[in-house]
Formats: sequence, structure tokens, C-alpha cells
Amino acid sequence: MKKEDVLVCSGPKNLKLNNGGLSKALLSAAGREMQDELYQNYSNGVEYGGIATSRGYQLPCKFVYHGALQKWGTSQPDPLSTLEEFMMTCLVMANSHCRSSIAFPTLGLGFLDYPSDQVAKLMTKTIGDFSFKQSAVNIKDIVIVVFEEERLSLQSQTDLKTYNQFHNEAQKLTLIINMKKRSDLHPTGPNIPPT
Repeated sequence: MKKEDVLVCSGPKNLKLNNGGLSKALLSAAGREMQDELYQNYSNGVEYGGIATSRGYQLPCKFVYHGALQKWGTSQPDPLSTLEEFMMTCLVMANSHCRSSIAFPTLGLGFLDYPSDQVAKLMTKTIGDFSFKQSAVNIKDIVIVVFEEERLSLQSQTDLKTYNQFHNEAQKLTLIINMKKRSDLHPTGPNIPPT
């Protein structure tokens, strides 16, 4: 796995990493020091959409941004709004700290029951919004981790559908970003000679 500057993780509000699926796996890989750092610096946990930061310890990253998302079906606060706020805050924070790469899991899927099609659209939209709103972007790589490559052949139809949804949304986003880069190079439009 490539080493990213920042890895994003959603878990419980109290930041007890053993109580979440992804957070439990990260804790196991990172080591107990990660949990100790969170207890020391965030004794009250985080609110939905908020961020707590820790070092990466034994993980292939420098830092981990921890946050909490509520289960799908909760009306207040709106889960998609919270997801968007959390992602945007992660991106802005990573950018302001001059991080060059950040990796997001497919946030809200699994135990939290977010619909994968809505998550795929929102995650890619948030990345696009971030890239267009920032005057200077230090982040060079934004990765959405859908699932491990070596387990591809073992994945269910649902996982393949999720992968395809993210892949399609990412292709649309790439096209939009490439169009923006071209318009930045040619602010008045491309210089096309008359025919």
C-alpha cells in the first residue's frame, strides 16, 4: 500500500476505536499509542462531523483524521450533510497543513447503512467542490478506497456495484477537473483559429 500523508477514519463519537469496524482495524494495525493519543487530546470525543487528529504510528500514513458519522435514517443532523461537512473539513485541514495526499474509505457504508449511490455522488462532489473553491491546492492525491484489490474476486455483487458507482462518479469528476485545468490555461477559452 502506498503511504499517504493522511488517512481518514470514521468511528464512534467517543473515539473508542475498538467500538467501530474500520477504527478497530486501524487501531490493531497502528498500535495502542493511537488510542492513548486520542484519549489524551480528545477526552470528550468528537461531535458528528467533527475531527480529531492523531499520528499514524504503524499505519502507512503520517496522520489519521478521526470523525464520527451517525447511522443512516437519522433525521437530525442530516447524515449526508454531516458526511459532506466532515469530508470538506478533512480536505481543508489537510490542505492548510500542506499535506500532499489523503485517503478516504467509502464513508458511511457498512454498519452505518448509507446508500452507496448517494455516498459515491456526495464524496466525489465534495472533492470537486473543494478543488474548485481553493485558490491554492497543496493536495496532489485524493484517494477513495473502495476495497482491497487482492480480495476483488471474493467480493459480493453489492461490493462490485459500490465499486462501479464510485468509479463512474470519479470519471465524471476527473473530466470536470481536466476541463477546469484547460480553462485555467486558457481563461478566455482555447485559442482556435477561424476556419
